[in-house]
Amino acid sequence: MFDLDFKYTKIKKVFKNNANECEAVRSLLWKHFKQIKNIFLTSILNSEYPVISWNDFTIICNKCKIPDNKACNLATIDRIYIATNVNQNIQGAQGDRDLVRYEFLEIIVRIANAKYKDTGICHSGSEALKKLLEENIFPNMEESIPQ
Repeated sequence: MFDLDFKYTKIKKVFKNNANECEAVRSLLWKHFKQIKNIFLTSILNSEYPVISWNDFTIICNKCKIPDNKACNLATIDRIYIATNVNQNIQGAQGDRDLVRYEFLEIIVRIANAKYKDTGICHSGSEALKKLLEENIFPNMEESIPQ
């Protein structure tokens, strides 16, 4: 399931020609995939199942204390949402502006870069992703535990 999700993301384009960094991000996402997937499942139950709407994603970001008054404000998050949601791989009946699971993986990578890497707080995308997951997402989001 993870490999298929990762295949459909545009994460490779985010890291362009840096295959090592892309692989480090992929490994980190794989390591935490179960928890990220369970957070996504909880989020879609509170949104427009089986996707997360734009408004609900903004609520998630606020709950996770992601927006700041610097590089990662709500306008930046909206631009990241749009960049993530541009769908070059038509897969199923996804809403035009809603996030499916593989886009959820991609958007957290993009937000991590904007919040922590592009500001110089972290030196790599994988370090930024780890910081976002550990300091913003995991402590502030509930996760469904499938039976």
